[in-house]
Amino acid sequence: MPIFHRVAIAGAGRGIGEACARALAARGTSELWLCARTAAEVEAVAEDLTERFPETVVRAIAADLATDGGARAFAEASGAVDLAIIAVGSAHRAVALDEADRATLLAQLESNALAPALAGGALLRAGARQLVFLSSLATRRPPMPGAAPYTASKAALEAFVRAFAEECWPRARANALCLGPVQTQLHAVAGTPPEWVARFPLPDEVAPLVIALAEAGVTGRIVDADALALDPAAALAGDGRLAQAERLSLVGEEQTEPEPGRRASPRVRAAFRATADGVHRYPTETRALLERIAQLHGVSPACVALSGGGVSELLERALRVFCSPGDEVVSPFPTFEFLSALCTREGLRHRPVPARRDASGLFAAHAAAPLAAAIGPRTRLVYIASPDNPTGALLPASEEGLLPASPLVVIDEAWAMEPPQPATLPLRALRLRSLSKLHGLAGLRVGYALGPAESIDLLRRLELPFPLGAPQLAAALAALADPERARRTGLVLRRERARLAVALRAHGFAVSESPAPILLVRGKGIGRLLFALQAAHLPVQQAHWDESALVLGLGSQVQNTVALAAVARASG
Repeated sequence: MPIFHRVAIAGAGRGIGEACARALAARGTSELWLCARTAAEVEAVAEDLTERFPETVVRAIAADLATDGGARAFAEASGAVDLAIIAVGSAHRAVALDEADRATLLAQLESNALAPALAGGALLRAGARQLVFLSSLATRRPPMPGAAPYTASKAALEAFVRAFAEECWPRARANALCLGPVQTQLHAVAGTPPEWVARFPLPDEVAPLVIALAEAGVTGRIVDADALALDPAAALAGDGRLAQAERLSLVGEEQTEPEPGRRASPRVRAAFRATADGVHRYPTETRALLERIAQLHGVSPACVALSGGGVSELLERALRVFCSPGDEVVSPFPTFEFLSALCTREGLRHRPVPARRDASGLFAAHAAAPLAAAIGPRTRLVYIASPDNPTGALLPASEEGLLPASPLVVIDEAWAMEPPQPATLPLRALRLRSLSKLHGLAGLRVGYALGPAESIDLLRRLELPFPLGAPQLAAALAALADPERARRTGLVLRRERARLAVALRAHGFAVSESPAPILLVRGKGIGRLLFALQAAHLPVQQAHWDESALVLGLGSQVQNTVALAAVARASG
């Protein structure tokens, strides 16, 4: 467990602040700078801790943090701390909002939002490296009658915390822990019945949760304390809670890109038909498919998640589990267009990083450094398609090793033209795969994810009880039982890609070098070429980022021959 050597605690005269000071001293913190408005209270806490933990230097500071001078005095005395815990706040007796007066509203905002914000700002200016604020689960629950002034002030505090995290990254971190009711003196002010208070946890019971959030290495999070106690991985994935499980459907979306590859094999079609007699029964082969995929990749079944919606559904699920509205997703640009649509639908901010281009205007391999540089305090996920659709860019293994361990990296390998291989790199990232390109199962939407067991466990929480139907399972198992056909399909696709690329280059076009089943084509006369390919009803789109480029999908051998004729007409 990391030790915070120099810690400042605001609101340390009693309650949770005092309990955190006691817990940190017991863990070996070298210096504790304790602040409260009441000098007698904070000095008594300092004397007690000095006597019990003589190896810890404890200093008491009396200051009103709701004033500029008080916040500045606290920060100047404590200096550049490793951690600051802001545990100040107040409560009020239940009052309907339409009866709340100005004094009540201002008092709550001053103690629960203004004082923490002033203290946090002063501590950051003094060099603090991490701030942990105490908020309330009232902001994450349906409105409580009579608690609107308190709830609104805590919501304002959380807005300040997110702003601190955004503005101070990467030199400092800022998070908030939303606590439920705790046995503190605030309940006497609020008039909470004593028999209720007796059932609340003690400050010493919640102090470890405050410290656990400080140790998590995250920023910009508003974390549910109940979730953190029950399931730390889920609480720290996204914004302290798992995304809602209900699905939203896309309406009016058309599938315009091709699904290259050969038709499903006779073995697959026979397995699919054989399930018809038992289609009235629930599927039973889910475990068998999990184990088969795990065996192919050399991992545990606990590291595999299935999807009956293909890689797109797995990506959507990952955004829901690991991100919350307001978070960021970093990716190269251009990339899979569906990513931006999903981010918009989930209330996420897509931060595109322009990909490297060569002299011809095509794209080089993905690089880790620009993506890592774009990671900010609200970044929860880095998405990389390899091969990329539509650029064809790959992520080299050497660059993958340079990506940071946090936030989560999702590598979309749906367009790979290589059969599954045993994993050669540690499962740090979440890898998404499809059985469509090489196995001819595009219409069955069979996809799977590989990743660390803890990430896969979270991904499975939004999984349907039966992620794949019996026909999908039968076809997938049959396809995976014929690896030689998948290998030959990959060879055919690569040969056809080379055939088209050679012809296009012969006519003066630049063509991407990639194993992807698409070709990014660029050059003069691209408009005539686009018209000719569209007139031949081939799978082609103009590049939305470049008027001088188009993306041509690899089709069957017959379609590719038609494409060659269209190229000749456009260039003639």
